[in-house]
Amino acid sequence: MSASRGVPVVVWMCWLASGCTTHYAYDFQPADPGARLMSTTGERFVVDDATVTAELQVMDDAIEVALTNRTTSVLQVDWDHITISRGDQADHAITALHPATDLGWLQPGAKVTTRLVPFVLPRSGDEAARYHGRRLELVVPMIANHEPKTYRFHVIARVRAE
Repeated sequence: MSASRGVPVVVWMCWLASGCTTHYAYDFQPADPGARLMSTTGERFVVDDATVTAELQVMDDAIEVALTNRTTSVLQVDWDHITISRGDQADHAITALHPATDLGWLQPGAKVTTRLVPFVLPRSGDEAARYHGRRLELVVPMIANHEPKTYRFHVIARVRAE
């Protein structure tokens, strides 16, 4: 049971199978009205209102978020309940994300930046390809001006073969 030059058929089959897998990379575009790109590469975007300015960048292994408190009172982000919905209608996959560093409340005018983890997307095969055009939703609950408020940020995934 050998193929040419003494290489077992199983090894050839594994090599052929791995050679057929397409590897993918992702780009993300903001999908929220009023979202502005912060760079010409389109990697980082900003959304703001009277309460908060949010800068977001979806990366390979995390979502980087910078929040600026635009109010005159303390802003309390509920860091333990941030989630991302992967927009899969079949199972509505929702992942809890956590800041990579311990963060507290934001004083008026203060800005905090963190990486939200874990964030992992498939990098090969049909599962990765199915993410093309998918809308992802980042949910960030907080208390602003003594009132609960939930921010929802949306991006559209663009998948390309590497």
